[in-house]
Amino acid sequence: MWTSGRLGQTATRVRHHYSSFIKELIASKNKGGQNYSMDFDLQSKKVKITGRLTTLSEDSKIGSGRCLLRFLAIKTLDVSQTRFHNLRDIIDLKDLETLDIRQTLVTRLEHLKELPKLKILILEKGQFSQKILKRDPANVKIIYEKLWVHRLLKYLTKS
Repeated sequence: MWTSGRLGQTATRVRHHYSSFIKELIASKNKGGQNYSMDFDLQSKKVKITGRLTTLSEDSKIGSGRCLLRFLAIKTLDVSQTRFHNLRDIIDLKDLETLDIRQTLVTRLEHLKELPKLKILILEKGQFSQKILKRDPANVKIIYEKLWVHRLLKYLTKS
């Protein structure tokens, strides 16, 4: 828990600085971070990753094999339009409430069951068969959203 005053400001700066370290670790696991970007909003606890991301976890041969984002206690993760492919990479994100996997290489959803606080899954229509959707994310609300609509709404709300 963050406190107010001088200590709270220091703790916030340290936590935000730590996100830069995590960003560099993820870049190193994804071809040195070429064509890759990660934005972390400390207040909303949202991470948006773009580019050629394929993995969010450490190499299990030399590390724990766990998610590198687990230290940020994020609530929203957007990996849309990346090469992300394995939900096993994010099972350590126990505070995750919203997940956007539109236009990714994810083909299986069984690991969603290991995210106890997940409430919203954002997909594109037709991304998964109804058979898979009925079987896997039990208590999760699925929102179908096209990326171009999302970008247009974001642009219009900034104006």
